[in-house]
Order: sequence, then structure tokens, then C-alpha cells
Amino acid sequence: MIDNISSPAEQLEGLTLDEGWKVGPRLTPGGGTGGRFSVHYSVTSEDGTTAFLKALDVKSLFDNPNVDFAEKMKELGTLYTFERDMLDKCAGMSRVVTSLAHGQAIVPNSQFGPVPYFILDMASGDVRAELANLGPKANTGWKLRLLHQITVGLAQMHRKFLAHQDVKPSNSLMFKDGCRLGDLGRASERGVVCPHDNHASPGDFLYSPPEIRYGYLAPEWETRRFGADLYLLGSMVVYLFTQLTVNVLLYQDLEEPFHWLHWGGDYRSVVPYLQHAFAAALAEFEQHVPDPELARRIAPVVAQLCNPDIDLRGVPPSKRRGRSRFSLEQYVSTFDLLARHAELRLSA
Repeated sequence: MIDNISSPAEQLEGLTLDEGWKVGPRLTPGGGTGGRFSVHYSVTSEDGTTAFLKALDVKSLFDNPNVDFAEKMKELGTLYTFERDMLDKCAGMSRVVTSLAHGQAIVPNSQFGPVPYFILDMASGDVRAELANLGPKANTGWKLRLLHQITVGLAQMHRKFLAHQDVKPSNSLMFKDGCRLGDLGRASERGVVCPHDNHASPGDFLYSPPEIRYGYLAPEWETRRFGADLYLLGSMVVYLFTQLTVNVLLYQDLEEPFHWLHWGGDYRSVVPYLQHAFAAALAEFEQHVPDPELARRIAPVVAQLCNPDIDLRGVPPSKRRGRSRFSLEQYVSTFDLLARHAELRLSA
């Protein structure tokens, strides 16, 4: 029976892969790598470098007898290939997780064929776990430096017309040199049909911007994809200071008839009510920034990044200087300056 056959993806420990990678122990899911249909391992290169391996688990398809195996296999192959290729497209980006290798592992006597895998830099954890571990030691300077690094990562992707689509604490990974964006499986590329482009919410729905929750998809790729990334970046700002998403603050101040679960009208008609609730959410956010001066400087950034009106989100007209309103260059500079300011005040 299938149930009694071990998954080849679960039998990689001890194997030596292409380029000399030795597969070590399995890792528990986490760190933003996700994947119901994958198995994770620690691997070591010939020079002693430790890295993270993600292996496609084909046998897991058999766990559900109602699954159309052929269709699901095709889907998984597409998702694996897409993420692998997206990692290659982000090669050289200092604030995006790096792909070190990819290939297929041959498991002796396997009845399922080779196991596709890719190998990534090994993170020490994600922002969510790091914030919990540091507790009160997670000061304002540290938070703003993380935001600067995350913004750099997004800007690096955007320059190549790649949108991440799933920026959140568990996909913001910690390394010795700081934070990098991980889990590119939900990304989108301008002019290319991507696996999640037709999904109502390409990324985690809990973090998705209002226009998506109210069923509106902007026709222009930049507005739809870069606009979502800006909102997700702003939500990271809110999360680091409140441990809540911007959506939690927004919808707690929104009257029930205008909530996306109850609203029967279109997105444009509900925007004025969202703006009213957003103003209250911003005021609450400011109370969580310990330095009042910094709070006054950070709040306008959140207001721009998370504006509930997709047509107003991003850099204000007076500050664009010929750039797109979705340009992240200004926010890279802003978070760097704010981080330096906070770090200097802490060291004074």
C-alpha cells in the first residue's frame, strides 16, 4: 500500500548531492520557508558551509485520495520550477535570500523517481521569532534598521519588475548581516504569467490590502502588484511596533456594515469609510512608538504605504521628482535616516 511506502523526500539524510552537498538532519517547518508539499533539511558543503534544503515531497499527494494526482503533480512541478527560477532571477540581491544550488536527488530503490530540491542560505530564524526572543531588547533602532533592510530587498526586486506579494514577519528572515526577504513562491513578474496571478490574494490573505479584500484588482500590473507590496511593507512597520498587522488596527475601527465581510457595494464606495478608520488606526499606531519625535516622522510613512485608497498609495506627488509613486528609493533613504537617528539617540 502507498501508506506503507516511505516518501523519498524523507530519505535524503546522509546522501551526497551534486556539488558535494551532504544532507544532514531534517528541520521542522518554519522560518518562512513553508510548504505543505516539501521536506526541509540542513545541508553542508565541502568547505563547511551550512545551508537549507527544500525538497519537493511527491508522495504527500497520496495522502488525499480525492486529489487528481496528474493535475496536482503538474501544479507542484510548476510551483517548484517557478520558485527555483525566481530565486535565480534574484541572484545577487543583497537583501533577498540567496539560492546556492538546485537539482534532483536520487534515492536508492525509490518508487517515486528523483526528488527535486533547491538549497538556500541558512537563516537563523525569522523576524517574528527574533522579536519574541529579544523582547524589550528589540529597540526602535533595531526595528528601523530591519525596515530599511526589508525595503532595500523590495526595491531590488522592483527594479527588475518583480513583486514579492507575501512580505510578512515569517517571510522576513534573519542572517548574520541582518534581514533578507524569503519565500518567493508567491512572487509576480511583469509580462510573465505566474502561478498565483489569478488568485484573489496571491499572498497571505491576513495581510492583504483592502482593495483585494473588497474584490478589486487594478488593471495595471504596477498598481496591482507594487501597490500590494507597499501595503505589506507598511504593515511590517506597524507589526514591529505593535505586534499587530495594519489590518487588525484598520478593521477594529471600521463600523461593521462597512467591513469587507458585510459590505455589498464596490471597493470605490467603501474607501471613504476605510479612510476614516485608517486615521484612527494611525493614531493608535503612534502611541506604540516610544519616541514621540520618531512617531511623528514614522506615521506619515505608514500613511503613504498603507493608504486604503490604492490610487493614493505611495509617494506623494510633491516628492516624486519624476519617479513612480511606487518607487521605494525614498523609503530606503527614509528608513536609513530614521534608523541612524534612533541608533544615535540610543548610544548617546
